[in-house]
This record gives sequence, C-alpha cells and structure tokens, in this order.
Amino acid sequence: MRATGDRSMNCLLRPIVSWFAEISIALAAAIALTPGILAREQTAEEREPVYRGRTLDVWIRMLDGTDDEQLVAIKAIGEFGPEARAHADVLAKKLSSIRDDIRLEAANQLATWGPDAKSTGVDLARTLVDIDPEIGAAAATALRSIGKAANDETRIAVANAIGDRDSAVREHAISVMKEIGWHEGSVAVLRQALISKEARVRYAALKAVANVPTSLGVPLRDRIYPLLVDAGLLIRLETIKVLERIGVDGGFAAALAAAIDHADDEIKRNGLQAIRMTTLGAAAKPIAPKIAALLEHEEWDIRESAALALWKLDYHDRRAARVLGESISTGRSLAPSPDVITAIGDLGPLATEAAPLLIKHFESPRQSDDEKVANAIAASVARIGPDAVKTFAGLLESRRGELRVAAAKAIESLGEKAEPAIPALAAALADTEIDVRIHAAKALGNLGSSAKSAAPLLADAVRKEFGQYRAGEIDSRRQGFGDRRKGKEFFTINSRGTGTRWLPVVAEASWRVSRDPHAIEALEKMLVDLNDDARDLALAALDRSVIDPRASSVPALNNVLRFRVAGYATLREDDSVFERMQMQYGTDGSIIYALRVLERIGADGKPDLEAVKRIAEADTSPEVSLAAARALWRLGHSPHAATLAAECLAVERFAQKNRRDDTSAAGRDSNARSPSAVVEVLAEMGDAAKTALPQIKLAYQQATDDETKAAIGSLLKKLDPDAAGKLGVR
Repeated sequence: MRATGDRSMNCLLRPIVSWFAEISIALAAAIALTPGILAREQTAEEREPVYRGRTLDVWIRMLDGTDDEQLVAIKAIGEFGPEARAHADVLAKKLSSIRDDIRLEAANQLATWGPDAKSTGVDLARTLVDIDPEIGAAAATALRSIGKAANDETRIAVANAIGDRDSAVREHAISVMKEIGWHEGSVAVLRQALISKEARVRYAALKAVANVPTSLGVPLRDRIYPLLVDAGLLIRLETIKVLERIGVDGGFAAALAAAIDHADDEIKRNGLQAIRMTTLGAAAKPIAPKIAALLEHEEWDIRESAALALWKLDYHDRRAARVLGESISTGRSLAPSPDVITAIGDLGPLATEAAPLLIKHFESPRQSDDEKVANAIAASVARIGPDAVKTFAGLLESRRGELRVAAAKAIESLGEKAEPAIPALAAALADTEIDVRIHAAKALGNLGSSAKSAAPLLADAVRKEFGQYRAGEIDSRRQGFGDRRKGKEFFTINSRGTGTRWLPVVAEASWRVSRDPHAIEALEKMLVDLNDDARDLALAALDRSVIDPRASSVPALNNVLRFRVAGYATLREDDSVFERMQMQYGTDGSIIYALRVLERIGADGKPDLEAVKRIAEADTSPEVSLAAARALWRLGHSPHAATLAAECLAVERFAQKNRRDDTSAAGRDSNARSPSAVVEVLAEMGDAAKTALPQIKLAYQQATDDETKAAIGSLLKKLDPDAAGKLGVR
C-alpha cells in the first residue's frame, strides 16, 4: 500500500515540479535579459559595444570555454578594434593552445594589432618555432608588424631563433630582426652563433649580420675573419659579402693570408676572390708577395686568380703577364676578356712577352669583331710599348680584309699612342678596302703634325680623289630655283662611288697633319653636293675646331642655306613634300652644320643674312629655326633674332611630330630640340631678348611640364622680375 501510495504521490507531484522548473528557467532568462533591457534605457555614449549580442568582456571570458568557443571568441575580439588591444596578453596565451587552429587564429589576430601587440613579443618569438610552419609564419608577420616598438627581451628571443634547425624559422627570425632592430643584447647572441659547431647556425648568423647596423657589426669582425677558412663554401662566400659591407681592419690581411696558405685549393680560390671581386683589395696589400707565389701554382685558375688579384692590388710581377697571356691564348678565363686584356696592358713593359699572345687573340674573328675587345687589345698593346704597337700595326697587311679594318679601327682609337704605327698607317691609305683607308686616315689625323712623314701620301690621296670627284661634274647639271633673273643658280655635283665617304675624311686628315690648302678646297666643293652624306661629312669636318674655316668657304655655305630657302615655295603639309624637301633641300643636320661654320667664320665673311633670317622665319624644324636665330644674332646682332628664337618656344613647334627621316652623318642634336635650348639662346642675347617678352610670357603660361616652366621662368626673372612675379614664377 505504501508503495502504491508513493507512486500516486509522485504522479501528483510531477506536474508541479515541472511547472516550478519552467518558472525557474523563465526567471533566470529574465534576470539574464535585465542588463539588455536596462541598456535600452542608457544613452548611446553610455552603451557598451557589443558584437553578436555580447560585450567584449563576455567574449574575453569565453576564451576559457570550449575549444570551439575559444576559436569564435578570438575572431570576435578582433571586431572590437582598438578597445580590444588592452587584452593582448590574454590573447597571447592562446599561442600555446594544443589546437593548431586556435594558435593560428591568435597569431593572425595579433598580426593586425601592430605595435599594440608589443607585450606579446616574447610569446610570438617562441611561436616562430611552432611545429606548424603556417603558424610560425603568422607569428613572424605579427612580430614584423610590431616593428621598432619591440622590447629588448623580444629582440633576444628572436635572435635565439636564428640558430634553429629549421631553415624557414631561421629565415623568419632574420627578416623579423631586420624590422624590429638590433641592440647589443641581440648582437651578443650572434657573436656566440658565429662560433657555433653547427654550420647552419654559423651561416644563419652571417646572413643576419648583413642586416646589423655597421656600428654593431664592426665588433663582430674577430669572429667573422676565421670564417674565411670555414669548411663550408656558402659560409666562406657569405663571409666575403659581410666583410665588404661592414668593412675590414688590420686583422683582415692575416685572415686572408691564412686562406691563401690553406691546403684546400677551394679556400685559396675564395681568398683570392675576396680581393679581385670586391672592394677589400687595399687591405690585402701587405700579403701581395704571398699572393704572387701562387702565380706558380699547378692549377691554372688559381694562377689566373692570383694574377687578377695582384692587378687589383696594383702589384706588378712579370709572371702575371705570362699567366694572363696563357688565359687569353687558351680561351679559358675567370674574368671577362676585356678585364684580362686590360690587366695585361696595365703591366706595361713587363708584359712584353704577352704582346704576341694579345695580337694572336685579336686575329680571332670572334674577338676582332667585338669592338670593345678589339679596342682593349689595342690599348693594352700601346701601354706595353712602341715595339708592340709596331707589331700590332702589322695586322694592316693581313690578307683578311675584315681583320685589316678591325686593326685600323683599333689603332685609330689609340690617339697619340698610335705614333709607332705611322708607316703602316701611311701604307694603308692605298688599301683596297675603303674602311681601312678611312680609319687609317683618321688615325693619322689624330696624330696631327706628328704624322708629317705621311703628309705627302695624304696630300696625294686628296688630289687624286678630288680629281675623280670633279670628274663627276660631267654628270652635273645646273639646277635653278627661285628667280633665275637674279642669278640665283645652284651648281650641284651628283657624286658617285666611294668618294662621298673617303674624300672628306682624307681631306680633314691632310689638313690636320699639314694644313693642306687643297683639303679645304675639296671640302668647300662638297658643300653643294646633292648627296646628303657627302655634304654633311664636309660640313662636319669644317665645323670641327681643328679645321679653320676660311672666308672663301662662305659662298658655298651660303648656297647650302639658299638651297634650303628655295624649297619653302613648294612646302606643304604633306608627307611626300616633307620627304622631297629633306632630300632636295638639305637635311636638318646640313643646315645646322652650315650655320655653325658661318658663325665661326664671322660677319667679315659676308654670310647671306637674308637667307639665315628666312630660315629662322619659315623653317618647319624648330631646331633649324633656332640655329638660324642664334646665327642671326651672333653674325649681326639682328633685332629680329630674339623674336624669332622665342617663337621656337611655341608649344606646337615642339609638340609637332617630326616626320622627316634624317639619316645624315650629322644626325640630330637632342639638346637642340628642347625648350631649354631656346632659353639658352635667349639668355645669350641678354637685354636684347626683352623684345621677345610677349612670346616668352605666353610660352611660360602654355608650358605643361615642370622642367620647361622652370627653364622659361628663370629667363623671365632675369629679363623682367615684375612680370615673372605676376605670373607666379618661383
């Protein structure tokens, strides 16, 4: 009965208990919601920030919850921005979680906090060696974001990671130290790492030293020098790089001597490399005799490396010439061919026995075709001595035309040092190859009066070539432009053959060597040649300072200008007309050359100033117009010169597309195409340029780039400071 009564009682009480439980849950929920209800009654300023219905404190407490809650909490805390940064230390504790995803999320979150995460530096440094490389990388990113705000404990902790067995960790540690900065404590860690028994630690320490401030790296030299003889090749090479960056002192020579004397040839090679391929050579001079002993080494590359090291030290030893000569003759070399060739030449007379090897090397088609190598050989031969130059000049008698050309060109590059080759050069004036003749004549011209023994041959060559050139007048025709009744006829020569190139060169050489009057006559005759190259070459020769233009050249020069002016009547904005004008009426280079020569002759030569003025006014080329305006000023101080020059500043003049194909020998002067060139001409005119102030002001206002504005502005300040001020010229 009792049992039955109990069961009945339980049945009666169960609904009541259930009802009370529901009431209790409801009350608890009401209590939990009370802060939220109260919050609605608070002002916006008093309201505590929430994320997904929870405040920051709630999320912080959730970091002690389940793993999933912790992961969600870490992400949520980041949403609170700067307000969460005060809890960095709490977040840092999660870097030691057993869950990979929690550690990674914590590191990534701290990486976004920058210097505000500085208190977590040591924890992040420990995380660099995390078993998960992704987490280690995230920790490195966080440390780099802390930057110079990191404390000394963090620096020491990161520096210790430089010796880790994992290469990724070492690289992370080095990159972090570069950002957070070194101090004496962290450098002390490197000092120990440099003498570690483990090669990886020594190498990582050297890589780190590359980022250490020089002032902190210098005290490490005594630990770095011994690494020049380290068993590890990479360590030795890195040692050389580090020493080149932080510099060396007296201890370097002793350390290098140990490398030179080492039984391991590889260490010898690296020791020599430290001299010949870096800026450390000067400190190695005390051991030059020790290096010279390696010129007798059985390995060819060590011999050559020693010879090049001695060259770097400016230490001359006759044996070095033999060693370097062997490198040239065998075609095997550690250094670029020009360097080895130059090293031989720098030995001067000590390299006499190497001269034949150099010349033989030159005979190789691959070398003689390389102008840089060919000129280096010629220069080295010249430094060896006159006899070597004579031997080299013997190549001008080679049966191979291309070799004779290369030799003549190389000898020309010697300038005054080519004097021993004068007999061979004189003979080469009769060579069947025009390029040999041209370079031989130029070489003789460079020697000036020193080549007087070749003067008769040069003069004969001028007369002979000029005679053939004049024979071309048979095919010439009188070609009239403009008004024939005023006698404006232009006599032109339709030159053929090689005379176009050869005559101006040999004429200039003959003038330089002996002031041959026929040379000037020949050049003057070529000034009215229909061939642009011939005319430009003649003008260029007259324009050189070594040629003294004569007043007798003026008629021919005037004709060059009139030739150009005559074409303006047919000029239209049409490509074909532009091309025809370029071909028939002289290239821009021709006109500019002619104007410059007239300037040098001066007003006494009676230049055609009307033609000069017309070119300045009407030419379609701004650089030609400018050259004419300048000539107009220099030849007669014309009041129109400034205005004509200033018109070249017009934006459209320099913005227009130049459609002319100027392939003349003169080429085009890029400086003459810039507005700054106009400013220079106007500045030369001084106060006379004030007549062009309206054009200059307009050009300043229209200028679109800072460089042009600055150039024109500086001129305005000189000519009219008040106007410059009103225009805002700085």
